[in-house]
Amino acid sequence: MESNSKRIGLINKKKKTNTYIPDVKPKNPYTGITETENTPAKPLTEELDFNLLTLERGTIRPPLEQKLELDALVQISDYQYAYELLAELVYSARKQLSKEDEQKYQSVLYDLKRKEVKKIQKKIQKKQRNQG
Repeated sequence: MESNSKRIGLINKKKKTNTYIPDVKPKNPYTGITETENTPAKPLTEELDFNLLTLERGTIRPPLEQKLELDALVQISDYQYAYELLAELVYSARKQLSKEDEQKYQSVLYDLKRKEVKKIQKKIQKKQRNQG
């Protein structure tokens, strides 16, 4: 008869050996957060035209109740368009951010802008290829 460890369906457990293995020393030990890690990631080689973002339009699809609330605020405010009021709301929210949160905001904003510009550039290149 076979031993229990070799039967189908059971895990074959190996016996542990008590040999000492020294810790591996890292080549580049972690030294903490540096100033460069707090700044937005700006690639050295790519140049992006952020002016493309002013030419394009984005879409926000809030629930209808929030859209109606925004429309009501636009009607009673000095603003003519919802995006103007939205910009004011963003501005007031940014004023309340701590320095650390403002840095995070700037970093995330830069990354989002960079991705969006790349998308727009691809769209323009595709349009040019299809026309020519």
